[in-house]
Amino acid sequence: MEYRTKPNLSLPEFVSEFENMILHGNTSHWDEKDYLTLIQYYISESLTEKAMEALDYALQFSSHHAEFYVIKIRLLMQEEDFKDAKETLSIALNLYPHHPELQLMKIKVTAQLGDYDEAFTLVDHCSDQMTLNSCVDIYLAEAYIYECMRNYNEMYNKLRDVLTIDPKNEEALEHIWLCIEWSRLYKESIEFHNGLLDQDAYNYLAWYNLGHAYSCEGDYKNAIRSLEYSFIVNPAFENGYLDCAELCSQEKDYKKALGIYQELLQRFGHQQDYLVPAAECMLKLRKYAMAKECLIEALKLDQYIDDVYYLLGICYAREGLYANAISSLIKAIRLDDRREEYYAELAYCYEKTKQYGKADFYYHKATEAGPEEETYWLAHVKFLMRRNKLTKALDVLEEADEHTVGARLSYCKAACLYRKGKKKEAIECLDEILPEDFNSHKLFFKMAPKGKTDKNILSMIRYYSLEDM
Repeated sequence: MEYRTKPNLSLPEFVSEFENMILHGNTSHWDEKDYLTLIQYYISESLTEKAMEALDYALQFSSHHAEFYVIKIRLLMQEEDFKDAKETLSIALNLYPHHPELQLMKIKVTAQLGDYDEAFTLVDHCSDQMTLNSCVDIYLAEAYIYECMRNYNEMYNKLRDVLTIDPKNEEALEHIWLCIEWSRLYKESIEFHNGLLDQDAYNYLAWYNLGHAYSCEGDYKNAIRSLEYSFIVNPAFENGYLDCAELCSQEKDYKKALGIYQELLQRFGHQQDYLVPAAECMLKLRKYAMAKECLIEALKLDQYIDDVYYLLGICYAREGLYANAISSLIKAIRLDDRREEYYAELAYCYEKTKQYGKADFYYHKATEAGPEEETYWLAHVKFLMRRNKLTKALDVLEEADEHTVGARLSYCKAACLYRKGKKKEAIECLDEILPEDFNSHKLFFKMAPKGKTDKNILSMIRYYSLEDM
């Protein structure tokens, strides 16, 4: 609905006049449409407190306008202030006892306050005057009660009832996924949403829910296809693009994911939520120059996002521009010093520039930040072994044993012992790890190349290769 503001005032001037009125404690008997325009503006800008202030003024001077009460109660519910919502409902229903939306709101607020029996009693009272349209509203209200009770199977049944009557009901289609996810009714959801699409192939939310159900069943091909249809049918459906692109990235189809992100950028404008994942896809596709452009543009929107500097650091590092990479990574760490991957990448760059002391320090910082991650211990040990710091490498491996486990660390330990001349201990270590993870044994030869000509080692590898068959 579109409302007119006061004559000769633009919306910014109108807002300014209202805020000056509040500031100086003045009052104004404005037209109800003026207040509605002001309230809608504050809501659109997510300025809930300001919207409440405007509502209080509107109710003070236009107390018999039901729409103001509906908006205020809706905002209170969004803010999860159910006690105030109940009090406001009591006043509103005294004035408008038969207002259908207020009655439905009372059911929801009562359910949120935990009085489920009373909520169902209110549903029964509303059901006495039920028409086909109000039947949908009643089922939605019952689904809401079951959601508050965390009874997701019954919630699902009620939402199915809604969609049987009104297959395109957006509220039901948006909420039905919650109960499907909690009750894990994925197969049933696939069947149900396919049924809805048989009735109407242009039901974009049905395609969206179907995509998620396929994804939860591990059928990623059909999941991507269904999510893609959701935004083909409704080109303005942002979540369809985002979830489809994310799933494509998860499946390592970076080319397709990038195409979707580029469509998002073209359709909805250059936002950070699109620029950053698009840059990640470009990185995976080794399009470093393109990725840098995206990331630099993202920084123009907000220069305090750590992962943008991190990704920019990776771009520079892959191009061999290690000084630039180091600068970007340090900025990332200043913004968030708890991310192990930031320290590991910085250590790698310092190693590449032969600043070995700093590399050692930051490899250690990576293991401190993510002690449960085998990858970072392995990176530190490999670095020390490349520098022939075998004793320190063994110390790091011993420390790693206190925090994590992994076959690759055991192979590194065997290689380290072998290179230190402790062949017997190395063989014992290999004898322990080979039956557990034979496939990773090539790491031993990579870290201890002379083992490739050692008959005892080769004999052991041959024995376990036959066992592994």
